[in-house]
Parts: sequence; structure tokens; C-alpha cells
Amino acid sequence: SDFQFKLGEALVFAGEAGALEVVLESELDLGAVSARLRLSHPGVEGLALSDLAAAVGSAILEPVSQDEYRLRLTAGAGQTLRIQGRVAQLRFGTDPLALSAFVRIEPDQVEGQLGDEILSRTRRAAGRVILLGTDPLLEALADRTGRLYGHPGVRYALETSPALTETGVWTPWREELMTAPLRPLPEVPAGDVFLRVRPGR
Repeated sequence: SDFQFKLGEALVFAGEAGALEVVLESELDLGAVSARLRLSHPGVEGLALSDLAAAVGSAILEPVSQDEYRLRLTAGAGQTLRIQGRVAQLRFGTDPLALSAFVRIEPDQVEGQLGDEILSRTRRAAGRVILLGTDPLLEALADRTGRLYGHPGVRYALETSPALTETGVWTPWREELMTAPLRPLPEVPAGDVFLRVRPGR
């Protein structure tokens, strides 16, 4: 790839504001970088740029549709975007009535300008907003551990089942009393299992 363009991660409750890091890794003297940002779910809104790196002379972020934005960062006079790190913050708001979701912000059509040449051979990584509404969220990891996202002070019951059917039998696995919005989970029971979470008693 000619350069890398990556977005960070944030965890927020519905109705709160948050921010993701916008990271550029380039060893080329880019004059500008542009991208389309697509949101995978509703609930995240009002995207805006702030905390620009010193080399950035101008920044544009404008909506194309309800779930897509156009971004362009241009180097300042006498500067280039030869940057290894954060180039801006991507701030956002959330709908207070939003459902819980893992909202991906996917960069697409990422291009860099090097003189009169347009570079499109890029490595990019999507950002993610962990948006917590009323319901908790469960995330399974490749090492068979997991993460539980929920409201502090609430106890959640986690259950397992060998089949995801209407008549499937769910077996209690463990209960977790949340002291923070994120709780790492230990390795799940052996075998192929489905997990679900619900408010505990």
C-alpha cells in the first residue's frame, strides 16, 4: 500500500457524544487525503472533525446521505501529510433513543494526492462505535473469550445453548454485576455454543 488510513474505537451510551481517532500513516509527501465514510447502523450522527494535526491546513467533512460522509484533509502551505499517527479527531453525537449496536464507520474510496498523481492503493481499517442503548451487547473473540457491554450497577445473566432455534434450551453460564461499561469474559464452555445475555434478577 502507498499509505494507511485508520479509524479508532469509542464506547458511548445513547444520547452521549464521543470521538474516534483518525490515523494516517504515510511516508510520502501527500498534499491531500480523501475518503468516503459509511455508517453501518443508525444512531450515530452529526460527524465533525476537530483537533487537526499541525500539518493540516483545511478539513472538509460533509454528509452525502443519512449514513455516508465525504472527508478531505489538505496539507497547509509549505506542509505535507507525511504523518505517522493521529491526524484528526472524528467527533459524533448519538440518538438518545438509539438501539444498542456495534456501529462500524467504514472508510471507502480512500485516495491520496501526491503532486498531480492520485494514489488509491491504500490500507484502511474501519472505526467502531460501541453504542449502548437500553440493552446489553455481547462480543465473541477469536480466543473463545468474550466481552460484555452494559450499564454499571446492572446484573446480567449469560446463558449458552447448542442450537439457535425457537425450541432451543438455554443453560445458565454465569452472572455479571457491571461495575464499568465493559466486562471481559473468561473462556466460554467447550464445544460449539451460542451465547445470549439478559438482565439478571
